[in-house]
Amino acid sequence: MAGESVGTGMSVMWQTYLQSDSPVVRYGISSTDLSLTKNGSSNWYYEEGSYNHLAVLSGLSPGTTYYYQAGDASLESYSETFSFTTPKATATEPLKIAVVGDMGRAQFESGDVISSLASHAKSDAYDFFMVFGRYRIC
Repeated sequence: MAGESVGTGMSVMWQTYLQSDSPVVRYGISSTDLSLTKNGSSNWYYEEGSYNHLAVLSGLSPGTTYYYQAGDASLESYSETFSFTTPKATATEPLKIAVVGDMGRAQFESGDVISSLASHAKSDAYDFFMVFGRYRIC
């Protein structure tokens, strides 16, 4: 888990088919000011023929929405802007968690799983979402 205390860290993972010399996450509390950066690491994923990248953000404030982009600093190429909200340091309501063991094979049943999860995410059904196993969505 990222962060020493509840709500102070977040791990950001992304996948590319090109090697990245400078994987990085740009982030901030405004979608128009992503001035904070965290360098990441990359690993070759043989089975998928791709690179998995990871950046662990720390020093975040609990109960705060952060906006971020993942990409390659040397190419100045970044993803669209995404967001997450860190958990509150103390819970006043139950934490709603979704855990998926495997979304299935991409060309078969994973579409149903992904559609269902996307629908729940839009309705703020979960506070935390974790995927174990394959996460390929194509």
